[in-house]
Amino acid sequence: MDEMFQQCIQMMQNMTGMMGGMMGNMMGGWAAPLVWLGGAVVIGLLAALVWLVARNTRREVPFDILKRRYASGDLTAEQFEAMKQHVA
Repeated sequence: MDEMFQQCIQMMQNMTGMMGGMMGNMMGGWAAPLVWLGGAVVIGLLAALVWLVARNTRREVPFDILKRRYASGDLTAEQFEAMKQHVA
């Protein structure tokens, strides 16, 4: 029984050595920084996309405000034409 136990321990140590050597170097060595770098790149790209979309949203220019006020009835045709000369 003791011999069988020793063989099991030896087999487990061999497996641990194989997996520890391969996985230990990957996860503790070069792979972890690559995962962090990849995550940082993805977050940076998403932030840039959000910034570009927010920056390119259409802003209301004075002539658009003037047209909206005329359409809602706040301005008469004469007022609209007079203000249009100042805006344009």
